[in-house]
Amino acid sequence: MKAEKNSKLEKGLVREFIDINEVNEKLKYNDVKVMLDAESLYRGQLFRLAQKVLKIKAKQKVVLLAGPSCAGKTTTAHLLKEIFENRRKKAIIVSMDDFFVNREETPLLPNGMKDFDGLGAVNLEQMDRCFSELFKEGKADFPRFDFITGLNLENEYHLKYDKDTIIIFEGLHVLNPELIKHLGSATCFKVYVSTLKGFKSSEFSKIGTRQLRLIRRMIRDVRRRGKSPEYTMQTWQNVCDSEDIYISPYKNDADFYINTTHEFELALYKNEFFEIVMKHRQVTNQLNFLPIFEESVSLDKRLLPETSLMWEFIDKPGEEVDD
Repeated sequence: MKAEKNSKLEKGLVREFIDINEVNEKLKYNDVKVMLDAESLYRGQLFRLAQKVLKIKAKQKVVLLAGPSCAGKTTTAHLLKEIFENRRKKAIIVSMDDFFVNREETPLLPNGMKDFDGLGAVNLEQMDRCFSELFKEGKADFPRFDFITGLNLENEYHLKYDKDTIIIFEGLHVLNPELIKHLGSATCFKVYVSTLKGFKSSEFSKIGTRQLRLIRRMIRDVRRRGKSPEYTMQTWQNVCDSEDIYISPYKNDADFYINTTHEFELALYKNEFFEIVMKHRQVTNQLNFLPIFEESVSLDKRLLPETSLMWEFIDKPGEEVDD
């Protein structure tokens, strides 16, 4: 575990930036192979993580999956659960988002906007109560946050737990010691999930890891949440500030790191992203990474595997809605 902590990038991830020119050449030669290789790299990390967790000898096994916005936490949690179940281990997923306070009770930032990304948006007392009952009684009712109504709905689903059950708890703040103490478990395996690699076409033309997540979020916000690119850009600085305050200080404490950057991402997003941007030209002046994006070839999303993490950010064919 010690060696894992001392290296944020796993073996094989030897460069901080992926060369878009090399990716373009590989995609032109065999785009399906590029996709499958990238998917395999990502999945390989999950299998290694599962092996480490299964070796832990503890009364309670809680895997904490933390990461910033659009890191890929949700898909990572579900694929990890699937791996455990394929090895005949019980696993349950709990989302930190379901412990959000009612939207009207969300604390405000100094600029008057609601602080959805701060720890104050989480009902820690409710979390403490639910996990305490789960560990003591072997069962408990958990809440579900309704993003449409903005309400925290109590007792929305029931969980059962025993000593052979692995709990996967995912969310922005789950590595924060202030939150961890409300889980009632002394044994937690900490995982940091994020884009750990960016893209470049030269030393002077780059898309950083945070910019890559912004691209993911802009597409997702339009397609899934009906939010305009202007809204995403308006709130993005608040999101980044919250990451710096509530996530970054604890990511070095992780026992394992998951890199969710897929080297074909820019090619996959290109057509969809520019379709969105062209309808909202007022945001283009704020996006200094457009030139390198334009250099990427495009990739047909219909080639993506059904279980790809990329579906977390883009709609599947036939599910698209107009923005």
